[in-house]
Amino acid sequence: MLKFLNLKIFRGLYASIVIVFALVITMVYLSDKQLNLLQNDIKGKQRETKDLLLTFTPKVEHQNEKHIAYERLYDELNIVDNKIEYIRTFNTMLLIPGFLIIVVVFEFLRRDRNFNKQKTFAEKENLEKSKFLSLVTHELKTPVTTIIALSKLLTRGLESKQDKNDAQFIHNAGLKQLDLINRILEYSKLHFGILTLEKEAVDIEACINEQIEMQKKIYMQTSLNIQTEFIGFNDIKLITDHRLITSLLNNLLSNACRYSNNGNVSLRSVYTNGIFECTVKDTGCGISQDQIKHLFEPYVQVSKDTLQKNAGTGLGLNIVKKIVDLMKGEITVKSKIGEGSEFKLSLPMEQTHKEEPHGSKAAV
Repeated sequence: MLKFLNLKIFRGLYASIVIVFALVITMVYLSDKQLNLLQNDIKGKQRETKDLLLTFTPKVEHQNEKHIAYERLYDELNIVDNKIEYIRTFNTMLLIPGFLIIVVVFEFLRRDRNFNKQKTFAEKENLEKSKFLSLVTHELKTPVTTIIALSKLLTRGLESKQDKNDAQFIHNAGLKQLDLINRILEYSKLHFGILTLEKEAVDIEACINEQIEMQKKIYMQTSLNIQTEFIGFNDIKLITDHRLITSLLNNLLSNACRYSNNGNVSLRSVYTNGIFECTVKDTGCGISQDQIKHLFEPYVQVSKDTLQKNAGTGLGLNIVKKIVDLMKGEITVKSKIGEGSEFKLSLPMEQTHKEEPHGSKAAV
């Protein structure tokens, strides 16, 4: 109802309804006053006629004719008086729904005005929260990247296997924290529509391998097996947004690895007829059909059991869906409980040869 009221055209219609009914009520009120004066005048004439009838002597012939004429006039005045009373009753019945309609319309307009005020306030608050979130996450990235770099150097300088494992654990934790910060940043930008496409020539094969290597480092202490297959990428680059395609691949791969960290993950990439297709399969816990319906909503987790074992923000797939929509692509999901899941990404992309520089970035 609030969305219906929020449209300007309907607000104008409501105002027109109020004006029309106000005019009708005014006209009815004025006509009622005139009818009241006319009715009082008729009643006065009735009293005069009745008094005259009492003065006549029916035995006199000419007075008898006047008596009949006055009686007829009296009856006609009664008929007119009854009609006036009927019209006044009708006017009263018309005034009541008219007043009710005006009250209801004014209430709708009042609620609409309050809703717009609350909406504007909420949008302002959300924007402020987004700015604060972006500022905080940017400030967090510097120490986290420092931890990642120093822990990597630390693993090279240590001799003890236990010390190296501890340093690697710090390094992996830093990578996960950096991934979380990047997701929060991307989500806030996508949520408020301030993220644009910056197209450039991207080596998709190298980009995918880079993401796979990062996941292998994170899950190096597990028995996770990641397989890849590339078709149609010989000596070509694809024109797309490097940052967003990296985010897509990172979110899909990290989800697959998180829920099958002791199983298998396969990534198959195909480029044909201007379409880039990427299929990510895993052997994780799987997703029910009811859960798939809400899978791309923010903060949605597969289940409480997996949430405790594989803690995540629930933003990854929502970010994926928003980026896919921004790039005018499609994403589909197939899954069975206990058998794993398959995410298929399809994006329109132009191609260029690896030897040919595509030129400067262009915002879309």
